[in-house]
Amino acid sequence: MKPIIIAGLKYFFFFCLLYGTLTALSLIPQVGKTLNDIYRRPTQRILTSLFDKAHLQLGSDRNDVDIIRVEYASKKMVQQQMRSAGKTNVQINGRLYEFSFYNTFLSFYIFLLVLMILSPLPRKEMLIGLLAGSILFYLFSVFRTSIALLFFFNDPVVDIYHYSDFWVEAIRKLNNFLTLGINLLIVLVLWITLAFRKKNWKKLLQASK
Repeated sequence: MKPIIIAGLKYFFFFCLLYGTLTALSLIPQVGKTLNDIYRRPTQRILTSLFDKAHLQLGSDRNDVDIIRVEYASKKMVQQQMRSAGKTNVQINGRLYEFSFYNTFLSFYIFLLVLMILSPLPRKEMLIGLLAGSILFYLFSVFRTSIALLFFFNDPVVDIYHYSDFWVEAIRKLNNFLTLGINLLIVLVLWITLAFRKKNWKKLLQASK
């Protein structure tokens, strides 16, 4: 029992140290802005391809690097405005949805990153697991955002999608279900799936004796 306690305390200490350091670095405005920009670029392309009836643009807030803004409108409406104005580029004059970059992705990704780095895995296995975990958690974060957007896109005032009442209610319930707790659960499931190798953890326990 003692080796398990010692190994656990060591893991917890280094976890807190590394997680705190990386979180502090991410809170530096320049670092946070860069990470926000990196996240938005592929997310913009994915959401645009998913919602072909929506005209949307992802942007940031100059005063808050945590915020990601999604300006959206009906693509049909925008195209009508373009034809009427005789222009090839019309600024979106639609609605705005904002979400937290840290709560949606970054803080939980740092959590996953630290768990993987500190797990007793061979370097190659750790890097492969980290790559797979990064991609999977990123895709989950995009899925989480897309569900929220799909609910708003079905607003009759917005007039982008027209799902039945049953599906709108199902989307609303799913959106309410995808809380911060689910983010944490996904991270833990990914970590357990990618990092738990019995022989590696046995070596950690033996090293703590």
